[in-house]
Amino acid sequence: MEGLKYQEIHAIIKEKGYTGTQNAIRDIISKKRRIHQERFTFSGILNIVNEFKTILQSKRPETLWPWMEKAASLDITELNSFVEGLKLDLDAVMNTISYSYNISLSENVNKIQVIKNALRIAAVSSLCLKARA
Repeated sequence: MEGLKYQEIHAIIKEKGYTGTQNAIRDIISKKRRIHQERFTFSGILNIVNEFKTILQSKRPETLWPWMEKAASLDITELNSFVEGLKLDLDAVMNTISYSYNISLSENVNKIQVIKNALRIAAVSSLCLKARA
């Protein structure tokens, strides 16, 4: 019954004993279309997120631009916002994809800074105590 109008569907199934209204058919078909669209949207989001993860792991930044076009074609507000955010700092995003940095390096730098700050505080405290004496 694909491609038929609601009234045509109603006429066909009425001949087979259907006693409902044409509006009931319209509601049923609309619900079915919404469910199909929601499945398509969820599936599209899941696929696009997995593709982005693959791009991040691939170290191939040239695959980002086609991905952004594909993501934008889904026409999902939140996804479009994410893509626009990527475009704002595209160089940083491309470098993130291209290069692998070990997060422990930045953690070690932070630890060193904490130790230096602690030593400075200790030195200032020591000077203050000497000045009082």
